[in-house]
Amino acid sequence: MSVDDLEKRLRMVGISNIEDVKYGTTENNGEFGYELYPEAKPITKKDMELMLKSYLPKPNRDVSSGVKRISLEGDQTESHRDEVPTQLQ
Repeated sequence: MSVDDLEKRLRMVGISNIEDVKYGTTENNGEFGYELYPEAKPITKKDMELMLKSYLPKPNRDVSSGVKRISLEGDQTESHRDEVPTQLQ
């Protein structure tokens, strides 16, 4: 396989930088198999949820009153009233 053919196959699967590929193989059926380096892999929903949980505080919500409290630092809290759309009441 020529370098041009390899680059064309990479572009066909959405890989624009050959340096992102850890290894690649040509499968028996002619398809291109590959593995990306960890830093080049797309983020998953699970990755995003873990990141958000670690960086953002979990809001404390009082459902009955519609008041949302967010603890930013220790015992400091910020409160405001969320308007609940009519169709959700």
